[in-house]
Amino acid sequence: MMNGAKAKLIQYYLNVLHKNNNKKNSKGFTLLELLIVVVILGIISAIAIPSFLNQAAKAKETEARQNISTFNKYQQLYYLENTSFANSFNALAMGNITDINSETKYYEYRLEEYVATTRIKIRAVPKDPGVREYMAGVRRELNAVNVPVIINVACRNRVAGVSNLSINIFNGTCGSNGDKLYGNGR
Repeated sequence: MMNGAKAKLIQYYLNVLHKNNNKKNSKGFTLLELLIVVVILGIISAIAIPSFLNQAAKAKETEARQNISTFNKYQQLYYLENTSFANSFNALAMGNITDINSETKYYEYRLEEYVATTRIKIRAVPKDPGVREYMAGVRRELNAVNVPVIINVACRNRVAGVSNLSINIFNGTCGSNGDKLYGNGR
């Protein structure tokens, strides 16, 4: 009996030692587990980084989009009060754009075409090559019963970093390289 108890006790201690050795060996990660984690992080990065960069460019473009929209609205109001378009941003009191050729952190704003009583165009040229160019214009025409009507249009270049956008202020359209944001025309 004593021998059986000794054998069971020895077997118990051996089992405990064996379990402790397995626990010591199982602490940490295997090389395969680490490799899988690195691959998963790489896939997530490949998906997330381009999306993040695209959002940053859109945020920068919001500045130009807002400024040209404000420019068009203020020109329309200015024309209604003065029967001519303003030839400077300062006359429009737009705030962050104050001179004929003005610039902000992300864009340079230029008056492209100016005829006091009939039309005006503005171009927002990006300073960052990953951002798109914008262009807008306002014009006055007489409708069928000789009443002045204000026509406006705003366009965005399809390609970032390229400065070749054109608009046709007479029919309210964008050139072949632009997408129309808003506007009216014939």
